[in-house]
Amino acid sequence: MMVHLPPRRHEKVAALRHSATVIKGAAEALAGLLLPGVRPAELIAEAHRSLRADGCIDAAVAFSRTPFQGLGCRAGGWLIGGTAPDPAPLARDDLIVIEMDIAGPEGYWVELRRRYRFTAFHDNERRFWEMRCEAFEAAFALMQPGVDSGELEAAINAVYHRHGYSNHGQVSFHAHGTGVNAVEAPTCPGA
Repeated sequence: MMVHLPPRRHEKVAALRHSATVIKGAAEALAGLLLPGVRPAELIAEAHRSLRADGCIDAAVAFSRTPFQGLGCRAGGWLIGGTAPDPAPLARDDLIVIEMDIAGPEGYWVELRRRYRFTAFHDNERRFWEMRCEAFEAAFALMQPGVDSGELEAAINAVYHRHGYSNHGQVSFHAHGTGVNAVEAPTCPGA
C-alpha cells in the first residue's frame, strides 16, 4: 500500500514560485504582441498557448479595456464577468488590463494582472493605480497568521476612502489565498 504524504511547506513554496515564473513568462510574451490592430481574442489565445506549452494544467485569461465592462474568457468557454471579449482590434488610445489566473505544472494557482497603454498614462489613471498599490501595501503589511480578513478589508477601505472611493459591499473575492484551488481561504471579506 502506497501512502501519499502532503507536500512539505518548502515544496509548496517552490511550486508557487514555479507557477509565478510561468505566468511572468506568458505576460512578457503578451507584452510583445500588444500593438494597435491586434484583436483581443488573439491575445487570449496566445496567452493560453504559452501557458499550456509551459505546463499549466488550468488557466483563466481575462482581457478588458476602458470602459471596463467585461473580462475575457477561459478555455472551455467559462466567462469571467459574464461577457465575451470585445472583438474590436486594439486602438492607440486604449487602456488595457490583462489578468491571468493559472494552475502551474504542480497545480498551484497564482494570479497576475497587468495594465498597458500605447501612450502615456493619464494623470487620473496613474493616481488610481497608485491608490491600488497603496491599498495592497496596507493589506500586505497586516498579513500574518491569526489576522482576520476583515482587518485586511478595513485597511483597503481606509486607503480607498482617503482617495474618495469605497470597496464597501463588494460581492467578490477581492482577496483570497492561493494553493491548489484558485480561491482558497482565507477569503476577504469574511474569513
